[in-house]
Amino acid sequence: MQSKLLSSTIVYSFLIFLQPFISLVVLQPFYTYYFTQSEYGIFSLMTNINTLISLISALGISGTFFTFYYDYHHNEERLKQFMGQIMSFTLWAITLFMLILLLVGDSLFALLFKDKQILFYPYGLLAALGGISMNLLAPFIIFLRNQKNLLWYTLLTLLTLLVGVGLQLVLVAIFKWGISGALLGKAMGTSVGAVVVLAHNRQYLTWRLDWSYFRKPFQFLKFHLPDSLCQWFYSFGDRLVIERLLDLAMVGIYSLLNVLTGAIDMACFAVRSAIVPFLYEAYELPLEQQKTQIQLLYRFYVSLVVLAVSGIVGVVCYIDWVVGKQEYLAIRPYVFIYAIGYFFSGLSFLIFLKFLYEKNARTVFKYTIFSLSSILILNFILIPKYSLWGAVLASFITRISTFALLFFRHTALFFPFQTIHIFLPISLLFCLLLSLHFLISSSLVTYHQAGILQFGLVFILLFVTNSTLILKPIVRFFFKNN
Repeated sequence: MQSKLLSSTIVYSFLIFLQPFISLVVLQPFYTYYFTQSEYGIFSLMTNINTLISLISALGISGTFFTFYYDYHHNEERLKQFMGQIMSFTLWAITLFMLILLLVGDSLFALLFKDKQILFYPYGLLAALGGISMNLLAPFIIFLRNQKNLLWYTLLTLLTLLVGVGLQLVLVAIFKWGISGALLGKAMGTSVGAVVVLAHNRQYLTWRLDWSYFRKPFQFLKFHLPDSLCQWFYSFGDRLVIERLLDLAMVGIYSLLNVLTGAIDMACFAVRSAIVPFLYEAYELPLEQQKTQIQLLYRFYVSLVVLAVSGIVGVVCYIDWVVGKQEYLAIRPYVFIYAIGYFFSGLSFLIFLKFLYEKNARTVFKYTIFSLSSILILNFILIPKYSLWGAVLASFITRISTFALLFFRHTALFFPFQTIHIFLPISLLFCLLLSLHFLISSSLVTYHQAGILQFGLVFILLFVTNSTLILKPIVRFFFKNN
């Protein structure tokens, strides 16, 4: 179990985290070199719109494949037919959605944004193209990951990534298309992947839908779709508030902070995606065996995420080595507090996975409503008074509060945390980042010193507390082959 889990977690986590890694190492320095703060603000807002359109253009139906995959996984042919039905519905839905959007897009953008530089043509249209393509990719990506089809999963991941990144570099740097070039490159990456997926699964596509496949998904969507929309506003709504209350330059700074620190979310998602098949299998085991397996999975998750958080904070501490314009260094004072909030959100999602396994979308929706209400109220209270610090504090308070509320209301689900291998890394990271924030504010240490210090301490702790878990499969493999 441990060897299989370790290899699966590492490979799939690497592939899923590859996109934010490329974004951190290649695209963010590239954007900060070619875009002003205001241009970066527009680009980031359109990236957020891209995500919103991926949620609403097909009513969120592609996301239900993740939940209802396990209703069909014992019969592969029926599973593929279910996936084909999801894709067929998506094609109908996104076609209708785009026709409506072409008619009302200008009016929606005029209503949504204060700044007149933010245009539906071409920015919003290109963002929409990328969003609808993601809906076609999602079910097949989930299918490949859950089937543990590493070859196809790797090829499709690399195809969409390389086409998207390559076209952005060419269109912005060589053709000088600016924001439009970056958005077109992103859209073409997902669109090429969507075309490949449709061609590969063409035998399961149909003009006539079998509505028996959709009864349970639509019931699930009654809470899941509103929850997804609230999650979007929770994650990206603060940028809309900043655009209204401050200006595009502030949106650009805050968005860069979110992209870099938000890579923590991608790290959490990468590791969660790798362990979900094992976690869902563990939920079906006898109670004592279930507890052992779940604790092992949580231990993998927390260890890898703590390391990722520390690494991302370290990157931001050394951001002066890579950014194209010095004004972007303004994000560094916020990173320690902001990263703590993102980390606790990643821990909260472990509990949400249990609710999703039980198809309990109602409970997840309630917590999303709480988080959304909290962050919006705090944003409107704090941003006018504290500018960007207001947005950072609103995010920090809300994420910590959500985790605390989960703990007090569902304490029994936190049993895996009752081990030193999980509790100690969480406590160390929290105390370390908070302490370094105040040390830097007092000019006692530099950002470079803080970056290397926190990463070194975290790495040593994780190696010491997990050395047996890491080395045991390696030693076993060595003796087996010798």
